[in-house]
Amino acid sequence: MHRRLVMMVFGLVLLALAVQPASAQFDKAKDVKKHLEKKHDYRVSKEDNYLSAKHDKWLNMTLREYKGGILMRAYLETSQYDRDDLEALCNKLNYSATAARMYIDNEDDLIFECWFPGKYDKDRFEALLEAWHNDTIGQAATIQAELDM
Repeated sequence: MHRRLVMMVFGLVLLALAVQPASAQFDKAKDVKKHLEKKHDYRVSKEDNYLSAKHDKWLNMTLREYKGGILMRAYLETSQYDRDDLEALCNKLNYSATAARMYIDNEDDLIFECWFPGKYDKDRFEALLEAWHNDTIGQAATIQAELDM
């Protein structure tokens, strides 16, 4: 009986952790949103458990808390291109990237990701964002030029 009660309480605790409000899952979203809007002119909206950041010059991206840090992700729809050409291009982009890593998802779209370890810090986040922009700026044009030859 005691063991059954312990298991039931444990289950309830796990359930409570699983249904935390989004604000508890991304506790520095407000700071990150403000940083992107004020310093880089992103249009940022808060979704359930992530931020959606749109920009006219840089790739649109999402940001969410992940493994004690912040995961930034952008994607380009590239399913119209040959998979072998995409893989070669992905390798080329990864070779020259500083912060971003690129891979091809199940739908043959090109995904850009970057993980910021630890809690938000304005100066560290700015340094990473600068490297992210350098890695991703103009990639849509580069990809189109490389694959449409």
